[in-house]
Amino acid sequence: MDGSDKLFADKWHTLFTDARQALTWGNRFRGALGTETYNFYSSGEDVVENPNPSENVNSNVWDVIIKVFTFDNQKGRHTWVAQEIAKGSDSLLIAPLMGHQHGGWGYNGAYDGQSGVLSLDKETFRLEPFFSRFEPDDAVFSYTGDVLFASDQDSAADTEAAKLHTQFKLLAEAIPARSFAAAANPLEPLDTFGENNFDMMGFKNQGRWTTERPVESNGIRAWWHSDFRAVALTYTSPMWEKMIALGGLGE
Repeated sequence: MDGSDKLFADKWHTLFTDARQALTWGNRFRGALGTETYNFYSSGEDVVENPNPSENVNSNVWDVIIKVFTFDNQKGRHTWVAQEIAKGSDSLLIAPLMGHQHGGWGYNGAYDGQSGVLSLDKETFRLEPFFSRFEPDDAVFSYTGDVLFASDQDSAADTEAAKLHTQFKLLAEAIPARSFAAAANPLEPLDTFGENNFDMMGFKNQGRWTTERPVESNGIRAWWHSDFRAVALTYTSPMWEKMIALGGLGE
């Protein structure tokens, strides 16, 4: 590693040994893992499909706008990825659509013109992050973002970061996920105990799928986000039968 991780919002938690360690998506769902944990994902996923290297905030926003005005039924496509890429953006197109923009991929102007940033010590970034500072307050919750920027084991910062609504606010608005979504990808650790990842694209009833899903460039109608409930049982029954068998619910 070149040491640049300490510059990113999603790695800021590594600078602390107090409650600010919890300001991360990492291991947040570890409690769900076990020998009887299964991941039913879809390689045809639309909402949380994997990003492509060429996309950016503005292109994603315009894509949604065009789909809205052309009555495209794929308006939800890519929205989770667009949300993660947009965190901290200074794009004028974002604020009206997504509200709060802080942290994330934003840049803290306090470092304008400063060289040798990577050589600065951890304490510097605890007090003044390289990314855009978290917003100081919230219109709904009792939240004081500025107190988070303090030395390790600072009592006020520790108290603020320990609040669940503070963690949820920052994870939702300011700390981006830098890994792909489980709903679109297999989770390799699950297969330690056998085959526990199942691509729902392979669970269509005799390969048939609803015509409400368009034929994509690969000639296939994809299993979209929430199609396990949105599409008729006539098509999805093999998936449900697999779940029932795995859970021993048919006995």
